[in-house]
Amino acid sequence: MLSPRQSRGISHFWLSSSYAQANLFDRGNGLVYDDDLDITWLQDANFAAQDPIYSNGAMNWDEAGQWASNLAYDDGFGDVYTGWRLPNVSELNHLLSSELNRTPGEFIYDSDISPFSGFVYGGKYWTSSEDQDSNDHAYTISGNFIQGTLEKTRDANVWAVRDGDVRPVPVPSMLLPFLGVLTALIGGRRTRI
Repeated sequence: MLSPRQSRGISHFWLSSSYAQANLFDRGNGLVYDDDLDITWLQDANFAAQDPIYSNGAMNWDEAGQWASNLAYDDGFGDVYTGWRLPNVSELNHLLSSELNRTPGEFIYDSDISPFSGFVYGGKYWTSSEDQDSNDHAYTISGNFIQGTLEKTRDANVWAVRDGDVRPVPVPSMLLPFLGVLTALIGGRRTRI
């Protein structure tokens, strides 16, 4: 298990995003929630580099899918999150274009793209989406936010995602009975003089 406390021919085209602008929520401990797609991203876009087998964070497509599905992310405070996977091309495209307001061809010269860190400048990121025209290729998004395909046997970076929010938001109506009991207890302790 890795912890944040440990050592920290391609054809190009772009799919426009039709998603509405949503919010990203930094959940702390290396996790970021996208409320529009109801998915949680690893905050470190190159977290795989902490794995001693993949010291630069790059691996082929099969290894990337396996790495993500085997990930047990320890937030350093006793919570371990599983159920990770590669994002599909629409999710990664949505994150970069709609959430982070990046445009195709725009290079990032800093590895930090708030609220994320570790973005690999000039790298490519795998998606789970296979090329419909070639079973030997899968979609990637490159460091300049251009979408393309890459042979599955070549190396690219991995940015894991999981379904849902890691911190469920309490439903206010569930709190009302508790507040009523608490009020009755406090109110019942009054004494008359």
